[in-house]
Amino acid sequence: MLHVQLTWLWLASQANELDRVVEQQSEEEIAHVGILMVFLDSARNLPRGKKSLNEPSPQAVLSVGQQIQQSMIKHVTSEPRWEQNFRFLLHNPNYQNLDIEIMDAKSKKLIGGAVIKLKLLLTAEDMVMDQKFRIKTSDPDSYLQMRLCLRILTPNFNPNYIDDVETLIHEACVTGTPVDQRRGDSVAALYQQSSSAENGTPVDDDVKFRFASKSQQTETVKAKKFCITQ
Repeated sequence: MLHVQLTWLWLASQANELDRVVEQQSEEEIAHVGILMVFLDSARNLPRGKKSLNEPSPQAVLSVGQQIQQSMIKHVTSEPRWEQNFRFLLHNPNYQNLDIEIMDAKSKKLIGGAVIKLKLLLTAEDMVMDQKFRIKTSDPDSYLQMRLCLRILTPNFNPNYIDDVETLIHEACVTGTPVDQRRGDSVAALYQQSSSAENGTPVDDDVKFRFASKSQQTETVKAKKFCITQ
């Protein structure tokens, strides 16, 4: 028999909600308390190989703990532009880092890397950092352009979270851009097996709709109708 627990979680943009969520966890439970959303835009001034004037074919490898994700390979360029989104579930951003390695797909050698302490996001405005991040390479001018957004996964109701989501739905309809690409603040539903909370995984939109409240379903239908009529 498989016992599955479904929980509707809001994405909170207040850092103090992290302590509240951690306190609500049982000592035996190993749950994810946050989600990190990364928009990897580009890199600039990547160094070339020491024995060759050929430009590299950069690929970014991003990791948080055991979670590892890779970007596309950009062939023969020292200024790659990826424009890709990545998501990582977090146990506690106070003690976790985002590790980034830039590899040359041709030579399989490390070009450079960066380590970003996620606790910095807890003190950033709206828990967002949209800036240049220096890469440790042989070229001191090398950097990554990224947008990092931290949200706390909380079961605690707050009207501000709902207003935030409705605004994002409206923006997505008007611009035609998916909500998660606009700001990454959409409501998430996670399922967890009772035997191991480590298996928390985002549920697709259909499942989120079925397990939403009547008012949430109504707002979703209204948003879809608004999109169709525009």
